[in-house]
Amino acid sequence: MRQLPVCVILSACALLPFVNCQRRSDDKKEEVEFVCPEGQGNGNFADPATCRRFYQCVDNYPYLNRCPSGLYFDDINKLCTFKNEARCGPLPATIAPSTEPPQDLAQKCDTSKCVLPYCFCSRDGTIIPGGLDPEDVRRYKKQRRKANP
Repeated sequence: MRQLPVCVILSACALLPFVNCQRRSDDKKEEVEFVCPEGQGNGNFADPATCRRFYQCVDNYPYLNRCPSGLYFDDINKLCTFKNEARCGPLPATIAPSTEPPQDLAQKCDTSKCVLPYCFCSRDGTIIPGGLDPEDVRRYKKQRRKANP
């Protein structure tokens, strides 16, 4: 077996403190800081770098979370699931179409033309037209039933 000269071993030991074994910073991937999407409120959002992680935004602050082993983040359902079921994100948010109120709504009740028993309307649905007392309405209904059996 061949032996190294003592001076080579001593030289290597002397240089060891000056050797940097860490990766150079330019080799390292640049980590982009995640920013919670504006106007979408609290919720889970896909990590742009990997499907194994997601961010939970709370009050516009992102908290990094990892999916359990073997699971991937589904950006549609916003949860961790099996790889074949996951739709990796981030996927663009779909903006819901604006809806207009239907044109065939019931007409607003005109309280001046509203006469019991054919009409019963008020803003909150609790006021009897003409300011009648609920007892008077009950009596009116009883009288009407007796008259029209």
